[in-house]
Amino acid sequence: MYIYVKKLNQKGRSMIEMLGVLAIIGILLSGGIAGYSKAMQSYKTNALIEKIQTIAIQIRKTYKGNYEGLTGQNMIDSGKISERNNPFGGGIWINPSALGNSYFYLSTDGVIPAEACVDLIMADWGHSGVFG
Repeated sequence: MYIYVKKLNQKGRSMIEMLGVLAIIGILLSGGIAGYSKAMQSYKTNALIEKIQTIAIQIRKTYKGNYEGLTGQNMIDSGKISERNNPFGGGIWINPSALGNSYFYLSTDGVIPAEACVDLIMADWGHSGVFG
């Protein structure tokens, strides 16, 4: 009597190996998404700072220290400012100051994350030649 044992050539992966691979991919993706979110917020914050600086420089060049009659609409109508969009959503608004004609301020609307607000406050506004 002869007994034949047939060897099975199994190819592929087991379910446990596949679950391990999926777990590793999930961990890598969650780290990548967190890094991407942080990079996008940093990009938007830098873009907002750059827009504010550009608008402030354009206002200072146009009004030369006396900001009487300054409104955002005046700057748009004269073609000095074409882009006032806040990268976080909303706009950047030009306002005359209650302190007199030698000051103005810029404000934004829209929701700006707390970390971006801290970056805006800590920006080097005084040494850039924009404000002063």
